[in-house]
Amino acid sequence: MNPDLLKSFAQIAAPAGIAIGAFLYICRDVVAKNIFPSLTKQQAFRVIMFVVFSALTVALAGTAAWAYVALPRATSHPAINVTYPPLSMDALKNLTYKIDDESITLQEGAREFIPDAEQGMHEKTIAVYLTDHAFGDLNGDGSIDAIAVLQKSNGGSGIYYYLAPVFNNKGTGKQYGKAYVLGDRLQFRSVSIDDGKVTVELMMHGPNDGLCCPTQFRILEFILRNLTLQCTTEPCSEV
Repeated sequence: MNPDLLKSFAQIAAPAGIAIGAFLYICRDVVAKNIFPSLTKQQAFRVIMFVVFSALTVALAGTAAWAYVALPRATSHPAINVTYPPLSMDALKNLTYKIDDESITLQEGAREFIPDAEQGMHEKTIAVYLTDHAFGDLNGDGSIDAIAVLQKSNGGSGIYYYLAPVFNNKGTGKQYGKAYVLGDRLQFRSVSIDDGKVTVELMMHGPNDGLCCPTQFRILEFILRNLTLQCTTEPCSEV
C-alpha cells in the first residue's frame, strides 16, 4: 500500500475513532443497565439504531472538527516557486519567433528565405537575425528568462528592429504573442533586464533626420503585462 495514502487514511480515521470511543464510553452506563430484556423487539431495535446513528454522527463531527483545525494550517504555507535552468544562447539562436504575422524559426541566430509566390514578394529575400539579447527574470517566478533583439529585412532598404520576450518554460524558451516593433533603421545600443523591467538604449530619428542617420538618443523602458511588453516611456516606437 502507498505509504502516503496510508498516512492520509490514518489521519482521517484517528479523530473518528477517538470520537466513537468517547461516545461509547459515555453510553456504557446505558448498556450496563441491561435494559434490553425488558424491551420489545421494536424498542430494542430503536435503541440500537439510535446508538449506531449517534456514534456515526459523533464520528463525522470529530472528523469535520479535525479538518477545520488541521487543513487551514496545512494550506497556509507559502507556495514555493520551482526554478528551472536558465535559458541558453543556443535556445535563443534556434527559437521560433512571432514577428508581425509570421512565425520564423532561426537557425544559429539567422534565417533567410524567399516567401511564397502568392504573397507577391517571391523575388525578394526576407532576412531575420538575432542581433542582441539580455537575460533576467521577466515574470518574477525565479527562473531566468530573456529578451531577444531581432532585425528583419523584407528585401528592400528597410531594416526593422523588434523586441521579443522569451520565457523560461521548464528550461526551454517560449515566446508568447508578437514581438514588439521599435522602428526602421535605428541604431541599437543595449538592452537589459532588471527587476522585471526591460531597458533599451538606442538612437532614434529626429524630425529632420534621414532614415540612414538617427541622431536622437533614447532610453526606453518596458514592463510585462499579460506576457506582453508594454512601453512606459515616449516615444516608444517609430512605427
